[in-house]
Amino acid sequence: MCLAYATDRRSDVIIGKLDPHMLYCIIEWLNLCVEEVAMIGDRIYRCKNGTECKSPSILTLSRKTMMDAVRQSVEKSTLIAQDQSEVEKWFSMMHQ
Repeated sequence: MCLAYATDRRSDVIIGKLDPHMLYCIIEWLNLCVEEVAMIGDRIYRCKNGTECKSPSILTLSRKTMMDAVRQSVEKSTLIAQDQSEVEKWFSMMHQ
């Protein structure tokens, strides 16, 4: 609303947090392949966007998402990490 008021114009497109279009823009901007970008989140539905884009997704378990919820969910992530530090270890091992 602030931008619409300031510019006297409505947005052509509204993109929310972790919208698949954001991932496509990042991939194009950095000239990457879909497989080179991973969606990481602590909510199952946030990882879904990576799956929709054919990009790997990494779910980090937290108080918001526990393994019981993962087992019951239809949505599946490519990888499941115990926490953010485990993801950091994976990335550091990949770059060694």
